[in-house]
Order: sequence, then C-alpha cells, then structure tokens
Amino acid sequence: MPDAAVHEVLEVRLIKRYPGDILVALVGSPNVGKTTLFNVLAGEIGDVANWPGVTVTINVSRREHEGKSLLIVDLPGVYSLVPQSAEERITRDFILRESPDVVLVIVDSVSLEKSLYLAVQILEMFPRTIIALNKIDIAHKRGEHINVERLSKLLGTEVIAISARTGENLHYLLDTLVNVPKRSDRKTLRMNYGVLEKHIEAIEGVISKYYPKEVLRAISLQILEGDESLLLDLDVKEREEIRKIIKKIKEELRGDPSVYIAGKRYEYIEKVLREARVKIPQVKERAQVLLDKIFYTPVLGSLVSFLILLGVFVLAVGIGMGAPLTNILSSLGASKAAEVLDSYNPSSLIDLAFSELSMVTANALEELSIPRAVIAIIVDGIIGGVGTVMTFVPPIFIFYILFSFIEDSGLYARMSISMSKTFELFGLSPRAAFPMTLSLGCNVPGIVASRTSIDDTERRQIIFSIPMIPCQARLVVLIAMSSYFKHGAYQALFIVSLYVLGITAFFLTSLFVRRIIYKIKEPPVSLTEIPNIHRPSLRVVWWTTLRHVKHFLYRILKIIVPLSIVAVLITSYGIHGYSENPQDTFGYYIGKALGYLFLPFGFNEDQSWVVGYGVLSGMIAKETFISSMEIISGKEFENFLNTLSAAQVVGLTIFVNMYIPCFATIGIMLKEGHRKLVLQHLVYSLIVAYSISLIAYFAISLV
Repeated sequence: MPDAAVHEVLEVRLIKRYPGDILVALVGSPNVGKTTLFNVLAGEIGDVANWPGVTVTINVSRREHEGKSLLIVDLPGVYSLVPQSAEERITRDFILRESPDVVLVIVDSVSLEKSLYLAVQILEMFPRTIIALNKIDIAHKRGEHINVERLSKLLGTEVIAISARTGENLHYLLDTLVNVPKRSDRKTLRMNYGVLEKHIEAIEGVISKYYPKEVLRAISLQILEGDESLLLDLDVKEREEIRKIIKKIKEELRGDPSVYIAGKRYEYIEKVLREARVKIPQVKERAQVLLDKIFYTPVLGSLVSFLILLGVFVLAVGIGMGAPLTNILSSLGASKAAEVLDSYNPSSLIDLAFSELSMVTANALEELSIPRAVIAIIVDGIIGGVGTVMTFVPPIFIFYILFSFIEDSGLYARMSISMSKTFELFGLSPRAAFPMTLSLGCNVPGIVASRTSIDDTERRQIIFSIPMIPCQARLVVLIAMSSYFKHGAYQALFIVSLYVLGITAFFLTSLFVRRIIYKIKEPPVSLTEIPNIHRPSLRVVWWTTLRHVKHFLYRILKIIVPLSIVAVLITSYGIHGYSENPQDTFGYYIGKALGYLFLPFGFNEDQSWVVGYGVLSGMIAKETFISSMEIISGKEFENFLNTLSAAQVVGLTIFVNMYIPCFATIGIMLKEGHRKLVLQHLVYSLIVAYSISLIAYFAISLV
C-alpha cells in the first residue's frame, strides 16, 4: 500500500480535488466498456497521470451536472480486488485510501455471470457503490432481459441499464451519481459464507485496530483469499494468529478458502440472475425477414409505425378513460358499448371512489367542527390531488403494457429506424417518438420519458416541446368545444385538426429550440442496436410496466399534491379570507385580469372575464376549464357556447389547447429541466397560443 509520503503525492498529482467535488471511482473488468463510458462522461480527458511508484496510467476528468462537479477517476481494469498485479492493487488501494464519494462499477450485460463478480466484491467493501449495466442494447438484441429494479433490490444498490456506445440512460446515471453522496443509510452487501463466518469474525478481531469498522469484514475476506499485503502492518504475533486461522480453515474445508469464497459468490450471482433475468427464444427467420421488409421500406414502414403508435394511444387512453374509444364506438353504431365504457372505465371508477372518499371525509370533518377552510385544503387539495393522479394511472398502465410488448418484441427499434428521417428533419432522434406518444395520454409521463433522449440538448427540446401535444385532459375540452358544431363529421374534423395542429407545433417547437435557442444545426446522432424479433415475455412486460408506473407515481405525487393545495388557496381564498363564492376569491380577480386578453376576440366584458377565469382554472388542471366557467357564470357550458360565433369558438379552443401547461406539467418540467428553460417555455407557449388563435379568429371572421 502507498505510504504517507506517496499518499500525499497522490493527492497533489492525481486527485486535484476541490471543495464540492463529488469523487467518482470508475471500476470494471477489461472489455466491459469502461473506457468508452469514461470518454462519454468526461467529454475530454482533463488530466493523465502515472500512479506513484508504478507505470500505470490513470485518467481523471471533471464533469458538471445539475450544478455539481463530478471528479471522475478511471481506475485500471481489474477482474478482482485481491491484488495479483499492480493494476488490481491500485484499484483496491484507491477505494480504501481515497474514500471516493461513489464507486461506479461497470458490468457487461452480455456476460453478467462473469462481470458481476467484481461488483459483488466492491459492494461487500464499499457502501456508496452503484452498478452500470453496460451493453444493455446488445443484451436485448440477443433476447436477454434484465429486471433492473429486482436486481437493484437483490444487490442492495442502484443498478442502471446503460449503453455507453449509444448514450442510453446516461442522463439517469449522472443524476444518480450526484445524488448518491446524500444517502447516509447505505450499507455494504453482507453474504452468508456458512462455515467461514466464525473465522471471519476471528480475523476481524485481530485486525480491528488497523482498519475502519465498515471495511473489517471485506478486508478479512481478502486476507482469506490470499492477500498477504494486508498483513504487512500487523505485528508478528498477529500475523501468526491469522495464519493459524487460515490453516484451520484449510483443514476443515480440505481446500483453499479462496476457492470456497469464490464458489459462494458465484452461487449468489447465479441465484440473483435466476430472479432478475429472462432469456427469450427468437422467432422463425421467415417472420423476421417479412417484418424487416415492411419496416425498412421508408413510406410503408413510417405509415405502419404511425398506425401502431396511434393504435396504442387509442387503446390505452380509450380503455383507461373512455374517450376517444367511446367516440369511435358511437360512430360505429355501438352506442350502448360506448355508454358502458364511458361510465365504467377504470379512471371513472377511481374518480367516483375518490369523490365518495372526499364526501365522507368532508362530512366527518364537519362533524368535528373543523373550519371549512381547513376542510377545503384536506378534501380538495390533498385527497383531490391524489385522486387526480390516480385517474391517470389506468391509461398509463395500459400504455406501458402495450408499449412494452412492442419494445420487447424488437418491433420498436425497427419503428424508430423507419421514422428516423421524419424526426431528424425537426432536430430529434427517433427516441422522441416514445415520450411524444405517451404525452397524448398525459404530458407529465411524457416529460419524465425524456430521460431516454440521446443527449442533454434533445432532452431539453422534448421537455420544452411536449406541452404542445394535446393530452387526454385537453381532449375533454376539445370534445366539449366541438359540440358547438352540430354535425358529427364537423366535430370529428375539428378535433382531428386541433390534434394535427398540436403535433405540428411539437415538431416545429423542437426545431426552434435546437436551431434558435441552442444554435445546433445537426440532429442528434442515434445509434440503435436492432434486436432480433422474438416473442415478448410476459414477465419482462410486467417488470417494465411496473417500473415505469411506480416511477411515474413517485415523481408526480410529490408535485401534484402541493400544487393542488395551491390551487385550492387561489380559488377558495380572497382578500377577506376563505369564501365559497368564486367571485370573492383571488381566482376571480386574476381571471378578470386575464379576460382583457380576449377582448380582441370580440368577447364582451361579461364573456371575457368568464373565459379568463376558465383559462386560470385550466392552468391548474385543463379539464376544469369547462366546469369552472359553468360555476362562475351560472350557465350550462353549451348555453355559453351558443352565445359565441364560430370564429370565437375556434380561436378560444386553439388558445386553450396550446397556452401555458397545467400546474402538474410545469412542476414536472421544473423537476426534470431547468428553471430558465421552463420560464422560456411559459413565455413562448403564451405568445404562440395567442398569436395562432388570434390569426384563426380573424381568418374565420373574414370567411
């Protein structure tokens, strides 16, 4: 091990660590892609140094992420922490002596049995360890699927599936690296070594004064594996005591303890992989050739891909929430089926359950003489906020089931290739198709899905552009507004036109962000590993769906409940405190001020303030645009619509469809993006929505 003088040189020449730096030790076996990952994370090598006393080269680089500095040290490739070479000694010594904030272990997804061995060793030694499953795209191509969440639970640490070559999930990896040092509850992995346990404890007792308590077990195991260098600091009597323990173990095992320890680790790895990995057989070659022919034909492939994504959206949102499947069923003459689906879809049932819960809770709190203001916060803010989130779950759950089938089969990679030319025209990679489609149900999970982007720029493009896409909540508004046109064909054309406008705005906004804000002309380079076509695994589909839905709930609940409380305060409180009369609340005055924006649309003062209040309510939750206008005006919405002209209806609908996103979307944008980016979007969306809606109003007025 380096002595004190050498250690001081190491601090000066190699580490160059500044206050606030997060020191990341990059570790992995040869050929797992460690150097590739370092080059991708580092961008360029910041320093190259020789380890003191040897000729081994160490690469060091600093990377900024989320306002924090990551100091990444690329340690030599090793197979084990038991030193058999200078490289292995350096890696082991760095982890023990330098006490990095995070140890990032790279393992090969294609060869997990072999490459996980080093990860297990490090997990036994160092608690702040995360594992990056590299080459996940190649593993998928071979029909191998890994339940990352299950693997994380079994190993007791974060496991992130990545591809250093294509950049897949590198955003999530960096997010994890900057957050790991905050965790104080992390523990080392503790395996059961059976007959060795009492001997491990005995060795711990002998060496306890030389090493920190948290590494005693790991050091004891390394001594049993034959690392004589760890005995150098001990006195002669202590060394002899340990050698007697090792001799006794050899007699009991009738073999070397290192072989026994290695066997136990491989048994553990095999058990873990049985629970967390699935291998899928390939389909017949003839079927793959046919599908490849379809998707690799530019026009046909793009058309089929679009229809598949459209079908996924219609089924997921339709089965989960009713519309637009109810509209399709009605147009086909299946009115009874449409009525049943409209009344008994999962989201409606969840909404009904939370409405009942709100009523029961409100009654119970009133009996306890709880002030009405507090009841409003509990019932409308907390219960209402959770209820809103839960109504999103069914369509998102169904969407992920359907999408996971497509992705796991190998079709999605081919769809991405077929759509690549279209997306590249607007400065996007085909990976944007996933968050874009998901956003048709709800913009929030679509923004979360931006993590699959190629790079930071594309991620910000998607976050900035996604609110332009009409979500399910806006579909409710579109359907209500379309009732102005009495003929069903006109209603359908009106709704489709608004969807086309929204999706077009998404693409053009993305191009604007890339070309104007970030001044980048080229689209992101997408390297897609094309997996063989194979039968989707129900187990893998379930893993994927559950992981995404849990992630959605975890992120959105923390945002939407506080925002729901804010919404209650705005719409239930005024200058004189709590009021059940909307016209006595802050919301009324804000809505009245917003109403002046609509005077150029030909609205009179009585109409404009009602619209302004509805627009304010729509910022809180888009679907409340209609109901809030009914409450504030005291009229049925249909009666209010009948007082408007066609030009006013079209202009207002375009504005509501494109203006500032709802509170939940803004909240998740802040969580996933940057404050400056979100502020830019709010200004941009308001200008775009107002300009297009005003142009449409005057154009139709002239007709």
